[in-house]
Amino acid sequence: MTPEQWHRVRDVLYGASQLEGGARVQYLDENCAPGNPLRDEVERLLAALEESGGFLDLGPRIGPYVVLDRAGFGGMGVVYHAVRDGDYRQEVAIKLVRDGAETDFRIERFRLERQALALLNHPNIARLLDGGTTPDGWPYLVMEWVDGQPIHDYCRVRNLAVEERIKLFLEMADAVEHAHRNLVVHRDLKPSNILVTPEGTPKLLDFGIAKICPEENPASTVTRILTPEYASPEQLRGEAVTTATDIYSLGAVLYEMLTGLRPQDGGRRKLCGDLDNIVLKAMQHDPKRRYGSVGHVAEDLRRYLEGRPVTARKDTVAYRIGKFARRNRVSVAAGALVVAALAAGAAGTLWQARVAERCDQEPAWVDGSAVAGGPAGAGIPGRPGFGIAGRPGARSGDRSGLRASRGGAGRSAVSESGRHEGGAGEFAKMPGPPRGAGALGSAESGPPDGVGVDSRADRGHPGCCRRFARCD
Repeated sequence: MTPEQWHRVRDVLYGASQLEGGARVQYLDENCAPGNPLRDEVERLLAALEESGGFLDLGPRIGPYVVLDRAGFGGMGVVYHAVRDGDYRQEVAIKLVRDGAETDFRIERFRLERQALALLNHPNIARLLDGGTTPDGWPYLVMEWVDGQPIHDYCRVRNLAVEERIKLFLEMADAVEHAHRNLVVHRDLKPSNILVTPEGTPKLLDFGIAKICPEENPASTVTRILTPEYASPEQLRGEAVTTATDIYSLGAVLYEMLTGLRPQDGGRRKLCGDLDNIVLKAMQHDPKRRYGSVGHVAEDLRRYLEGRPVTARKDTVAYRIGKFARRNRVSVAAGALVVAALAAGAAGTLWQARVAERCDQEPAWVDGSAVAGGPAGAGIPGRPGFGIAGRPGARSGDRSGLRASRGGAGRSAVSESGRHEGGAGEFAKMPGPPRGAGALGSAESGPPDGVGVDSRADRGHPGCCRRFARCD
């Protein structure tokens, strides 16, 4: 029964108890329909009220609180789900010391827990609301009621993504860091002591074996109470406990949140990459090799979420470059495309230059004879290696005396005045093609009359083409 249901039962019970006969039945029908579980509870209590002669004990009470049911128990005490029944209504959890062996030790630990909770005020730590002593001398604590699931079950049932699990862990880690700043070491961090509400808010519970620094009375730590699956090596050995103990337990909780397995079962499923390094550093056997504080653990996890290098991993240039690339995928991809385009352009330009250089190195064919490529003065202007018979000294820039003549076979190449200006002799007559050959000749007959052909094009030389020149 929830506190709201209990308050409803109590209100209906009070109203019905003031009526008799048909009026009572009518009142019950109006407020609790037949078949409603609340109606059954009200009728049961009315029957008990009549049998007791008008006095009804509504259940066990602890101070102003009515106990609804038992919520759980542990090594230090029993936790009850209760509700305040008085001037205001409030759902609470009451922790009561269990009777049994080492009662004095339990009572001392209980008082230390109460003091530890009084030092803490954090939204992710269950608040201390009240406290007192029962009539028979047993101390109790009244705390905020947390209706939630253990943190590892919450992650599993909702199938949270890794990033969501880490963010949830960060909230809880901030609560532990708050406790450490107030000189409180929890010493029993485990999933069952971290409940997550339906709204997704984690709450840290049970400071029953917490340590308040500086070290409390040594006599109070003779009895070791711990959870072996999450206890640090120094706890298991009975050595001094520090904040490093909570860091180890946090690493174990984080591992279980991420993998669904306890660290002892890690052989079946392991983490990898930065997360693996973070967990391993938090769970180092040597306390000095762990993170210096819970804040450092949280900072590395935030770095992981942001794609930045983490301190738990050896820092190398390649590691930093990889992290930068993953963190700036769009910018890096755009830069890579620009670099690739520039490289392709440079490669194309270089290739064309090399082809042109090879063309200039090849011999040209004029009048059936090869003329070696050389300086610009050895051939047709602007085309080294394309020679003109009888003009080895022609300048490359002298184009005025050259003109393409497309006449028939047997025509000669001469200057406009019949002689080349500035030259000593006439241009040599170039033999025409055999009878029946085409105007431009063929591969067998050679070039047309008066035409010099660069034979490199016939050989399929890349970048070269068939060239023709006629003299005026």
